[in-house]
Amino acid sequence: MNKELIFDLEDLQYRLHCAVNMVWAVHSCMTDGCYSPECCFDALYGAYRYLETIDNELEKMLESEMEEGKE
Repeated sequence: MNKELIFDLEDLQYRLHCAVNMVWAVHSCMTDGCYSPECCFDALYGAYRYLETIDNELEKMLESEMEEGKE
């Protein structure tokens, strides 16, 4: 595994960790917070979009590595 790939994977893992924390924070707000769940819809959608971005980046990274492996 090359150093650039390791760095990219470490970056994705950190951002995934942050996204999981974001989902937990939204969940806590919806269940334990002083706000109604409806007030958290935008935050929940933001967490979804952030996770979607990470997913897309990981998919592209894996496809690229698979293509390089064929060469």
